[in-house]
Amino acid sequence: MNNIILHGLKSNYKSLIGWIIGIVVWSILMLSMFPAFIDAGDQILKLIEGFPPELLKSLGFNREIFTTFDGFYSYIATYSFLIMAMYAAYSGIKIFAEDNKFKTNDFLYTKPISRTKVFFSKLVSGLYLNTIMLVTYIAFIQLGTYLFYGSDADLLLLFKINTSAIGIVYFTYFFSILLGTVLTNVRSYVSVAMPIGLIFFILDIFAILVDKPFLAYFTLFGMFNKTTMFNTGSFETKYVVVAIILMIIFVVLAYLKEKTKDVKGI
Repeated sequence: MNNIILHGLKSNYKSLIGWIIGIVVWSILMLSMFPAFIDAGDQILKLIEGFPPELLKSLGFNREIFTTFDGFYSYIATYSFLIMAMYAAYSGIKIFAEDNKFKTNDFLYTKPISRTKVFFSKLVSGLYLNTIMLVTYIAFIQLGTYLFYGSDADLLLLFKINTSAIGIVYFTYFFSILLGTVLTNVRSYVSVAMPIGLIFFILDIFAILVDKPFLAYFTLFGMFNKTTMFNTGSFETKYVVVAIILMIIFVVLAYLKEKTKDVKGI
């Protein structure tokens, strides 16, 4: 592991720990909500069903899925994935935009090290960070579900649902890398990262409301649809292929931007 990767990990591990603590706390709340939801039963369902049909449709509400923890999780996990998407955007922008902001790149590019190595070393450090986030979350959910609900939950199905998070996180990360190479003076990385996650989320809601399947190509949560995984056990291949192509495009454009960037005086 080279020094640039190590620097990326050391300079971001504190924020990673903070985000992990946040997602773990949310996960504990999520795991503990289901028994209370079941106890309240029809009262909560009737209350929810009293909302406007358009709102229920946009939120993906389906009465049938709430009878099991797997179904309940497939609905509530959306917000966990949104949190992790925000972290992916935060890490990608921070790793690349921060070096632009503090002229670290200008210093590195005057050293006997290729821009290609600098770029991909930073990219890999971000991949490490986001992989740690994903592994921690998925492991915690799998273990927590086993301890809370045991044989009442389908752990394999739960894991399949969580594969949506993998696609969502890496897609957001590669997209944010491209933004990070363009942005040069970001005051608050969180203030940029949070809207990115929310925009992807809102686009998905809009696609559901207008009921236009082709819009899934433009929505992050649509390409890696956990509801499709819950119902069929797999994603739709066409959406996954498009997502992979887009991720490659994001990386190539970001690389070309860094490769051709002028070095200013230090």
